[in-house]
Amino acid sequence: MNISRPTLAQLEQMLEFIIHHNQDGETHIGYYGKGETEIRETLAEFAHPLEESFLLAWQDRELVSVFGVDYDPEIGRAWLYGPQVASPDWHAIADEHYAAIQELIPESIHEQELFFDFNNKRGQEFSARHGFLVHSSDAVLFLERDALRPVPTAPVQVCDYNEIFFPDFEALHQSIFPRTYYTARQIVEKLDDKHRLLLAIEAGKVLGYHFCKRESQSGYIDFIGTDSSVRGKGLGAALLQAGIAWMFEPAQIRLIELTVNANNQAALQLYQKFGFATKHILCGYRKRAA
Repeated sequence: MNISRPTLAQLEQMLEFIIHHNQDGETHIGYYGKGETEIRETLAEFAHPLEESFLLAWQDRELVSVFGVDYDPEIGRAWLYGPQVASPDWHAIADEHYAAIQELIPESIHEQELFFDFNNKRGQEFSARHGFLVHSSDAVLFLERDALRPVPTAPVQVCDYNEIFFPDFEALHQSIFPRTYYTARQIVEKLDDKHRLLLAIEAGKVLGYHFCKRESQSGYIDFIGTDSSVRGKGLGAALLQAGIAWMFEPAQIRLIELTVNANNQAALQLYQKFGFATKHILCGYRKRAA
């Protein structure tokens, strides 16, 4: 078996491989999403060039495995996009490919993460074999435009982010989502016409926020949360409603998606009130560097 970085000419073949295998829950890698548009947009957001972020495994000139990695030196974490193998020798190829992918990960990265569909049993076996521990069980929810329902919300001031609120926002983000994939500063630096950060303000204090984005054909909710002192009072619903309205402004956006802890019943019930339904369940795994 030959393992090598993709050439520019091979990137489209690599993409077709990912699109094909990510439609099946048994070979689905959660980070990519599903469908060609979503997968292309995911790859476009990689922090590093794709030819430096992936390794391809070949047998007799046939592509049999794709494995990628994206990482953030600031938080010290690598996200492993794989293993995605098309061969009866699944585990042997996956293990060899995983060993090779370590060369693409800087020594400063101290944590690795995998994200598989609940039905990807070989991926789960791979995780256990390599010392990854279960980190999360997540539900991917979706809302179609025609399924949106009206929901009563709290009379709270919802406004766009302003830098004067950064200290409050940063403290709240760290409290709700400690050690997550974006820091508060990284969120703020992403703000543009496609990324929006909404804040719930009361008496000059940030009590909640909603960070969402519009892609070419869909919207996505990255983070939404409220201070523990005001939960259950409708602030989350107000933030969610404002973000949904903004994401659905362009007529071509027919769908909004998000990922939420599958055990967070309060959040699931809120999303269901708006018309969200479950698309699939994903399992996250993490491992600290030796």
